Amino acid sequence: MPVDMQQDAVDLCYQGIENFKEEYEIAKYLKKEYECKYGSIWHCIVGKSFGSYISHEEDGFIFFHLHGYYVMLFKAG
Repeated sequence: MPVDMQQDAVDLCYQGIENFKEEYEIAKYLKKEYECKYGSIWHCIVGKSFGSYISHEEDGFIFFHLHGYYVMLFKAG
């Protein structure tokens, strides 16, 4: 994922954490904001512990840790 898109993901996630309590609400916010800015179809998982096995489009994946949450955002479909 290009650096500018990575920074957007971190910034939007920070906003989501500040505005929502539930992990699914943070994920929903990040997904919707990313789809508005970068088109469809993005998927987002936010949590403190999870496993995954996914496929994603080229340059369409980021995984990071922010304020106690792990965030996976990826484009597929």
